[in-house]
Amino acid sequence: REHMMRRTVDGIPASLGYWDREMRNVVANRALRALLASDDLTGKTMRDLMGPGMFSIDEPHLLAVLTGERQDYTRTMIDGAGFGRHLRIALIPDVVDGKVAGFFSQAIDVPAQSVLDLDRDESLSLLTTSMEFAPIGKAVVSADGRWLQVNRAMCALLGFTPDELMATTFRDLTHPDDLAAAEADLTALLDGS
Repeated sequence: REHMMRRTVDGIPASLGYWDREMRNVVANRALRALLASDDLTGKTMRDLMGPGMFSIDEPHLLAVLTGERQDYTRTMIDGAGFGRHLRIALIPDVVDGKVAGFFSQAIDVPAQSVLDLDRDESLSLLTTSMEFAPIGKAVVSADGRWLQVNRAMCALLGFTPDELMATTFRDLTHPDDLAAAEADLTALLDGS
């Protein structure tokens, strides 16, 4: 039965492990041993296995899990074969009689497309936040001059609600004496000059 349990745990593609309060490995499946490039992790500390640089990235999460707080995060690391891996990591405290005895670790490879999606979502969130709360008027305008996104300061500056402003183009709001220069600037922007 123990042999079957070991085969089952080793057959799981996620990196699984159990670590004591001193962050020493107690159990590691085949995927975790490969990730950390060691045939036997038993008794080795995370710091020794990962090296001080990589360990410092995970240390805040490790200290938090030892206080009983589950940790879920994404990080990139170089595996034992020298390849960059994007990992989703879960650290789950093992609470026995009300005290943290150690913790379970799980690391799952995140497909490159998912990493790109996360980066895109984070960038869009940052753009939206920086646009909305900027103290100056900001807008995203299409190549044909339509307003695609406007912030509060732009609406206040021009005296329009967002819906009213979105129903116009920059040409509708540009002074006739300045329109030729604005068109020239737009053309230069679009042709890269």
